[in-house]
Amino acid sequence: MIDVDLLKLVYYPADVLTQRAEDVTVFDDNLRALVEKMRQIMVEHKGIGLAAPQVGVGLRVFVASVDGT
Repeated sequence: MIDVDLLKLVYYPADVLTQRAEDVTVFDDNLRALVEKMRQIMVEHKGIGLAAPQVGVGLRVFVASVDGT
């Protein structure tokens, strides 16, 4: 289980950024919470895309927004 309240951007040379992310196999409320928190972090940092490893989670998850919202 991922504690989404602890998520924050991580920077190189964090190990999670250099390792292959795992496939998502469970689609549950925790994954929904992860995606929502990633979206919030992306908007807060004025990004247009964010991958789960960039917030310290080694899963193949990506959020994107063409207008930054």
